[in-house]
Amino acid sequence: MFWNRKSEIKKGKMQTFVYDGFSLFDEKDGWITAKDSAACACEDGVLRSGLGTDTFFADGKTFFLGLHEEKTKGVYFFDFVRNEAQLETKKAVFCHDTDGVLYRYDVDGERTKIDNIGKVIDFAVATNRVMEMRVIFVGENACFEAWPDGVIQPIRLTDLLPVACACKNRIFLVQKPNRLMYSEAGDPWDFSSTIDGGGSLRLPTEYGKVVALVNLEEVVYVFFERGISRFEADAAARNFKMKPIAYSGGEIFAGSVGVFGKGIVFLAADGVYRFDGNKAEKGYKKLNIQPKRTGQVCVQATCNNQYLLSYTDVNKGEVTLVLHADGEQGYFTWKILGLTGCDGRAICNTNGVLSEVMEGGEVLGGCYFDCGSFDFGNKERKLLRKLRFTGEGTFSCTVGNDTTIRSNGFTFVDGVAEWTLKERGRTFNVSFMLREDAKIRSMTAEVESL
Repeated sequence: MFWNRKSEIKKGKMQTFVYDGFSLFDEKDGWITAKDSAACACEDGVLRSGLGTDTFFADGKTFFLGLHEEKTKGVYFFDFVRNEAQLETKKAVFCHDTDGVLYRYDVDGERTKIDNIGKVIDFAVATNRVMEMRVIFVGENACFEAWPDGVIQPIRLTDLLPVACACKNRIFLVQKPNRLMYSEAGDPWDFSSTIDGGGSLRLPTEYGKVVALVNLEEVVYVFFERGISRFEADAAARNFKMKPIAYSGGEIFAGSVGVFGKGIVFLAADGVYRFDGNKAEKGYKKLNIQPKRTGQVCVQATCNNQYLLSYTDVNKGEVTLVLHADGEQGYFTWKILGLTGCDGRAICNTNGVLSEVMEGGEVLGGCYFDCGSFDFGNKERKLLRKLRFTGEGTFSCTVGNDTTIRSNGFTFVDGVAEWTLKERGRTFNVSFMLREDAKIRSMTAEVESL
């Protein structure tokens, strides 16, 4: 908790302490900085709930996945374009479980098992020559092409790494150890080697294995464990060029690399980096991001101009990190299970139901903000008469002194909520639990020295 040390309570007098803003990390005079928090966001000093989830409806129907969220690795939603005029679409959901099995669901909820594709997978979306959409799933064990009418076509390539991307109507895959495979333009399933069609290109091995392929502004970027290269995929395969890009950061983690705004964000062993196509710079330094160095499993998605990154932190365990576009601000929330970014949405599994991450959605673990301990400038005993809050929505507040803990729930009326406490103590710990609609703008404490 940060406060103005010049504001000290004087013995025998009543004083009012005003805190007119909240922050997760930055210390600012007159604001309260969190001692700890989860699933809370702060914007311009206003404390509010973070991203939550709500049921996702396709054609007005709910998708019941029939799979517990703890068993879900990822959930994928696609709105397939079925003809050249792009007037007819067909919706489909795919679910990948922790055993490596991939399932397909149609809008009527019928589930079809595809195969054991592997415990780590990736996907890419491309269109063929008649503008029909195709989705390529690639895993450690197999590679499939999904068609709008429900057909699942195996792609006869072996020893693939679970990375994929689409660029200029080609699909790009990587064959072990480090051979970049590209399909015929307009034929995302045809990897036959021709002079200007499909083919392959050997990648450098000194940077470790490939962890991601990303299309940024029609350029394919190859992310290795310890390096980055730019692959310029012009229309004619004979003109393809590979150029290494200087990178001196920590090991890059698979699953964390994705497009965010006009650049790419990824998690490395030494923190989160932002990449603009030419250089990578570390960002979000105030968040104290300390990823586990081994056994890291990451997933990323974007939602409402925010970057969601699920990973394992040394201090916080399995969490989802929500990053803002400014390269500095963000917050930690509870791990979102089955999180996947596709079709411009952040999709997940909530209690066995297909759900979407969104502002104002339900936060299953709750939105928690710990203000820390207040002594109001001295260590003597004092009387906390009243707390006054301004804001909107519904929240609960917990206050603890030397001997007791009290909690109370509030709904703002005309932007104000008050709590008459009359609690004695030397210090007072204050924390909040916010509902999805809550915003707290300020807190005022009335304190009397004893």
